[in-house]
Amino acid sequence: MLVPDVLSLPIAIAAVLAAPSHAGERTATTEPTAAPVAAASPDDATAALRRAKAAAAAGDFTTALGEFELAMRELDTPAIHFNVAVCHHSLMLELPAEDPAHEQHRVGAITAYREYLARAPEADDRAEVEAIVRELGGDAVPDTNTPAAPPPALHDIVERIDPDPPTVKPQPVEPTQPPARQRWPARVGPFFPVALAHFDRLRKTDLVATVPMIGLGIRGGAFLGARGRVHLGGEFAGLGQPVTTTKRHTLRAAQALVTTEWGPRLGRGKRVELTVGGVLGLMLEGLWYEGSSPLACRTRNSGRVSKRTGLLLGPRVALLLLLGKRRNHELGLRVTPALGVNGRGSADDPAGQTDCAQAPFAEAGLPAGATLVTTIDLGYAPRF
Repeated sequence: MLVPDVLSLPIAIAAVLAAPSHAGERTATTEPTAAPVAAASPDDATAALRRAKAAAAAGDFTTALGEFELAMRELDTPAIHFNVAVCHHSLMLELPAEDPAHEQHRVGAITAYREYLARAPEADDRAEVEAIVRELGGDAVPDTNTPAAPPPALHDIVERIDPDPPTVKPQPVEPTQPPARQRWPARVGPFFPVALAHFDRLRKTDLVATVPMIGLGIRGGAFLGARGRVHLGGEFAGLGQPVTTTKRHTLRAAQALVTTEWGPRLGRGKRVELTVGGVLGLMLEGLWYEGSSPLACRTRNSGRVSKRTGLLLGPRVALLLLLGKRRNHELGLRVTPALGVNGRGSADDPAGQTDCAQAPFAEAGLPAGATLVTTIDLGYAPRF
């Protein structure tokens, strides 16, 4: 038996303007479109629902039906089946009973209503929808717990429709391995140090030049740890005071150090590293003079007057800039305030005298013991 004509118009218009909220899903549509395209993603399905709602609001149930069916390819929910049923129902009521399309829409409505009930067995309006199916001449989904009820007017279903677009859950994506992080396991390159050594003592003697030592060095090492943030390596450098004088002695030094640095990458593009670390190693120091040194216990008449070894230990801070497309070119500024512990140094009595109570370093005002050696260097190192 068909739904009476008195219910046909309000039923058709009202039902498609929303979806039953008790089904656990919400539906909506936007502008109507005459030729829907294939829905290939949840976003496409949402757009199709918006178009379906707009078409239904304009009374274009043919377009609305097409858009609902299009959305159902990607977003198969009880609410969409209900809306499809209502569109068929409305189109059926617009046609005379002798029109073949009338029968097609009647069967389509029954099928979609039954599918809605099958997918939402606990729906609050189950009895009402079953009554609609029976009025359309179909058999409702059996449910012994639900008493028979008269069919409702479809305009009552309008109140159950949520006009907001549905929230479409993204399709699950198979977990994939994250892209390998680009790391450089090693680096090696030159650097140019400037060392300030014995400055507190050099100010108290006129026998040694007071300018800083400058030089050239090379450093290298490997990056360790899960993220490659720890660097363990070594460096060697030779330094000397860049003066030549026959009035004052000059200092020359060589350093062989084990170094460690740690620090994260900062800034946009991760091109800056601020690191902290330390150094530990040996320091060889020489006292030189051009001409005949005035020191009593000089080793030679000209050239190296004395030499001594010591230990160097201290912290280090560095600011590194990573250049290049692959960030594999490192330009770094390092500051190392280290504690140096020096020995007495070599001594000789070339004239056979017995007044060499002090080694040349001590006689020049640089006795054995601890001193501060601050090194500032600018270096470059490719990472590979």
